[in-house]
Amino acid sequence: VKLVPRNNKLNFEIKTLGQITEAAFSQRRKKVRSSLKRYLSDEDFAALAINSDKRAEDLLLDEYHKIAEFISGRGK
Repeated sequence: VKLVPRNNKLNFEIKTLGQITEAAFSQRRKKVRSSLKRYLSDEDFAALAINSDKRAEDLLLDEYHKIAEFISGRGK
């Protein structure tokens, strides 16, 4: 088995990803629509094709990346 590192560059700051995940998991048993309302509107979730009725633990890593990229692009 040979492991080859990916050369994928992140299109967001790691700090932004940390803030998003902290906010998503800060409230127990809340949907991400509620816990991330400071960062994203319902229209933003729709534009990102992310179901805002999911709980933080149900979002995929790629979905957190999409949110972080979106937030970074807006300069929030």
